[in-house]
Amino acid sequence: MKLTSHHDKRRKSSTPQTPESARQPEKDSLDKFFSQYVNFDYYSKQPVWDEFNRMCNLFNWEDEDFEMREAKRNFKSAMVQQLNHLYGNNENDLESWRRLCRILNIQDIQNEVKACRKVSAGLLSLFSPTKIPRIDKA
Repeated sequence: MKLTSHHDKRRKSSTPQTPESARQPEKDSLDKFFSQYVNFDYYSKQPVWDEFNRMCNLFNWEDEDFEMREAKRNFKSAMVQQLNHLYGNNENDLESWRRLCRILNIQDIQNEVKACRKVSAGLLSLFSPTKIPRIDKA
């Protein structure tokens, strides 16, 4: 039986560190959704609905196809997860409202939730869910 010191045990259990340059960028909900379809080359810089429609065309899916309905359900879920990650899902969180105001390019960001809602309401109607910002851009 070989005895090891406390120091040896600690060294053996440590995990190797990955160099910063070798790390993969974090996949967001939409990246994860599209990565399920290995025969589809997803372009994350394109509007997400355009990419979804392009994928449906590639697979020759019709609206009534089970695969299309299932993919659309999962796609919409991924979009909601992405938006929740970017903007939060607590309607009373001031920082989430302030983040949304910054994304909407509102210069005079308010210090109260009610004021942020009021200022952003008009611009939100112009917001296109086809152009959901990526995690690294928010």
